Amino acid sequence: MGIIETVIILSLYVYDGGNKTIEGWYHQDNLSTCLTAKRTAERNSGNQVQYTCTLEQCVMSTDSTGTKHCEKIIKEYPEPKITKSKFHFQSLVRNIVYQQLSTKSAFAIHSRFKKLFSSPEIKPAEVTSMSIDKLKAIGLSKQKINYIHILANEWPIINKKFSDIDSLDDKYIGNELIKVKGIGQWTVDMFLIFSLARPDVFPTGDLVIQKGYAKLYNMENLPNKDEMLKGSEKWRPYRTLACLYLWEIIDGPFEW
Repeated sequence: MGIIETVIILSLYVYDGGNKTIEGWYHQDNLSTCLTAKRTAERNSGNQVQYTCTLEQCVMSTDSTGTKHCEKIIKEYPEPKITKSKFHFQSLVRNIVYQQLSTKSAFAIHSRFKKLFSSPEIKPAEVTSMSIDKLKAIGLSKQKINYIHILANEWPIINKKFSDIDSLDDKYIGNELIKVKGIGQWTVDMFLIFSLARPDVFPTGDLVIQKGYAKLYNMENLPNKDEMLKGSEKWRPYRTLACLYLWEIIDGPFEW
């Protein structure tokens, strides 16, 4: 019997009459090589097959050539997906709401917040014109209301700088946002991941990411920032995808 490990696997699925069955799985050294292998395999395959890169717990063994094999899949995590948001102000407000709260509590407060507005796109002026008492009544703290108001007041200048945001790099966007009181690195990272779908973001300050990283590498204590940055180098330039898997390991799919 081999050793049980959590590893990255390239899985092959075949469609037959509407049914999807797994036909094979192949151990990969890291996420980057898995995604490269996935793209290559898909270019050479027909429509009846699908390849996915997943984090899975396997009983690992090594053959006489030194090649590792995943002999038994214990648990599989579906391939996560991210959709870009075009409502950037609203996305940042959501990130502020989620600061320092459990996902469940933040989701409930943010859901009540959205119901205060008639349109799917929330405008800064609509937020600042709403009474403080009304915002407090849905569960927002006085401090977060202040942060949201500051963002709303500064948004015209920020939005102008972000007029061609797809052409801006992550560092520039982060540096501009952190100038706003109430926005820190975690809020920036969430914006880059869930609003802009940037592929190589790794929020070391996120507690669930820390827990997922510790579980992945069987660590007794939570890792520090330097450990996580060093360990995540092998996932470049797709660390965002790695984060989505780490969230899923601990909490299931990240829920906004």
